[in-house]
Order: sequence, then C-alpha cells, then structure tokens
Amino acid sequence: MDISKISRVMVLTLALAVLAGAAGAATLQPFKFLGVDTSVSAILGGVYVGGYTGQVNGVAYRMFCVDYNHHVAFNETYQTLAALGRVTDPSAPDVRPTGTPDGYPDLSQEPNSLWYYENPNDSSQGAGLSSALHNQDYLKSNAKLPSGADTPAKRAAAVAWLTDNYVNVWTQSVQVPVQLAIWDIVQYGGDYTLINAIGGSWATLAQSYVTMAFANSVGYTGNAIWVQAPRSGEFSWDVHRQEFVYSIPEPVFFQMGALAGMGGLGLLRLRRR
Repeated sequence: MDISKISRVMVLTLALAVLAGAAGAATLQPFKFLGVDTSVSAILGGVYVGGYTGQVNGVAYRMFCVDYNHHVAFNETYQTLAALGRVTDPSAPDVRPTGTPDGYPDLSQEPNSLWYYENPNDSSQGAGLSSALHNQDYLKSNAKLPSGADTPAKRAAAVAWLTDNYVNVWTQSVQVPVQLAIWDIVQYGGDYTLINAIGGSWATLAQSYVTMAFANSVGYTGNAIWVQAPRSGEFSWDVHRQEFVYSIPEPVFFQMGALAGMGGLGLLRLRRR
C-alpha cells in the first residue's frame, strides 16, 4: 500500500473514532471549585471578592463568579454540561440532559431531585448567560437599568468582555473591582447597587469597569465560558450552587500553532534534501 493510501486510511480511521466518541460522549462533566487566592482577593460584605480558581473536567482555570446570591464550598464538585456554552451564546430554556444524575455528589443536597440546565436540547452545546439573566434570580425586577444594559444579551456581552480581558490579570487591583463590576452587572443590571453596598474603597474603580464593559462590548462575542450549576428542577432558578465564568484562548492561536508546526516540518524536509 502506497503512502497516499495509508494517509487516507489513517484520516478515515481518525474521523470514525471522533464520530464514535461524540456519539457516546457523556452529556455532563465535573466542575470543582478549588478556592480563593487570598493574595489577589479581598473580603467585602463578608465574602471573598476575586481570585477564584476552579477545575472543569480536571483542567484548572482562573475564574470570575457570576452569582452573588448563592454559595459553593471550597473543593466542592457539581456536575455541569459537557459542552459548555460561551457567555454570549443565545439564550435557551432549561432542559434535563440525558443521563443527568439525581442530586449533587453531596447527597445531603436534595438527593431525589432531578437536575436541569439551560441549553437548547439534550445533546447540543450549552446556552449563553443571557438565559439566566432573564430571571429574577439574576436581576431584580425593580432594577433601573442604565443605558446599554437594557437587554440580557447586552449584560452577558459586558460580562464576557470583562472576563476575556481581566480574568487572568492576577492582581488584587484588578480582580477585586472587576469581580464587583460583574456581580453588579449580573445581579442589578450595572446600576451600582451592589458596588455601593459592599464595595467600600473599591467602589469607584469598580464603577469604572462597569462603564468600560458596556462601552466596549457592543456586539461582542469573545471566548468567555459559562459554568452552569444544575437547578433543582425545571424552572427552579433559585436552588443551585454558585456559577462561574472563565476564558479560553482564541481558536486562531491553536490554528497558527498547528500551521507553524507544519511549516517547521517542511523546513526540516528541505534541509534533509
């Protein structure tokens, strides 16, 4: 068998393997909250603000929290969607994915409940954060929304912009005010209610990040990912663990890396000739 035939066989085999893996892939994956780096965090209003880290399916990321009203324990694990959506992906209703286990790993948390997630259907990628921003769990019904924050999609885009630009800037002077800004955008539409309530000396800087986020996120999509916690049941918005966002590199970086590698192989062959 010549080289070209071998190459075609290898490509076909790999493609079939990928398809088989996708067909049998689990619909859920574990998220573990690792804790807080206190060197870049601050305690405001009795809670740690900024400096969060978590694992998605065993891979660690620096994160922001998008859920001020709930809690998660250090080293606690819950099941999130295997195909997480971007923060700015379209909203969708909540459904129960195929194979969703009953209850949290911690069986004291309502072990007989069924868990739901906001995603388009049982097998596709998770929806965007705007799914949750429609609900009073995330935005008070009497909030006076500032200009530019009048839709869930705009607020989700602002959170995505802040996450992509600042989640990996690991200094207290960035982590604390940006986290305050995200909470205020998510919970109150960016009207400074939460910032003024707990921000203290960080309030003015946090407000500036809210302003920057709405100014720079018009039409923004980005690469920020939303880690959804399971709901206790269909339309049970308020019974779940805290949720987080993190950022992944632009896909083009990986493409360029692959091309650079191929170019390197080509140069090697030329030199051998």
